Amino acid sequence: MRVLVTGGSGFIGGYVVEWLARRGVEPVVLDLVRPKGLAVDPVHHRADVRDPQAVAAAMEGCGVVVHLAGVLGTDLTVDSPVETVDNNLIGTLRVLEEAKRRRVRVVLINVGNDWDNPYTITKQAAVRFGLMYDREFGIPVTVVRAMNGYGPRQKADETKKLVPTLICAALRGEPLPVYGDGEQEVDLVYVEDVAEILGRAALAPDPVHGQVEAATGQAMRVNEVAECIRQLVNPAVPIVHLPMRRGEPARSRTVGSPADAARHFGYVPATPFQEGLRRTVEWYRSRQRATAEAAV
Repeated sequence: MRVLVTGGSGFIGGYVVEWLARRGVEPVVLDLVRPKGLAVDPVHHRADVRDPQAVAAAMEGCGVVVHLAGVLGTDLTVDSPVETVDNNLIGTLRVLEEAKRRRVRVVLINVGNDWDNPYTITKQAAVRFGLMYDREFGIPVTVVRAMNGYGPRQKADETKKLVPTLICAALRGEPLPVYGDGEQEVDLVYVEDVAEILGRAALAPDPVHGQVEAATGQAMRVNEVAECIRQLVNPAVPIVHLPMRRGEPARSRTVGSPADAARHFGYVPATPFQEGLRRTVEWYRSRQRATAEAAV
């Protein structure tokens, strides 16, 4: 069996590709970037998900598509709503149209939050289109609403994802940046658990028509997360509170439930936060050591 993973070179996508390969499934990646650092070397279509011919070529022979491609960013997308709509909505519609033509099952990923920024808005709209295709055209569409995924290989870049931003600041001996008062509540899910739920959604004997959450159900305040990382990585650095980012409310609660994943797939996220954090910190430390050695 072949499964297409759009965005398979990305953070979550790479873990989905590895998960599928471990189960004897042939993963096919559609991404502008070639997958790197994975335990497998999947078939790669270097293309834009908005290109219908490229999507058709990549989907050839696939029974399922896990659609993860798109642009990320909370405050970043505030200044680029048209580009965000083009990537996240048009790209999704290209996938859905080709899946409709081929009668292929689709797994979509949704954001955990409900914020007013182009990233969240377009992801939620894409999900609604997916559910419409399921209902109107009989294309099985499963939505995985992922809470705050974290783990090794996540980029600490301008998207300012919580865990890598804090870990990398601590490793550099810099203050740990927390936006607002830090009382926002998050549900941190280890990336391998997110990939497991996406993979099970793709291979389930009976497709789930609707949404399932990739969540632990355990709320942590951002201040708690920052303090855990500070104590584990570098207790000497302070935590500094910064003005809220655009596109994110001052107080929010992004916490889900593992109940539906348990009911449909017999699986709940199994990695405790402290263990997942330890693995993640070690990965960033190893990267830091490798960079330092290369500079000598």
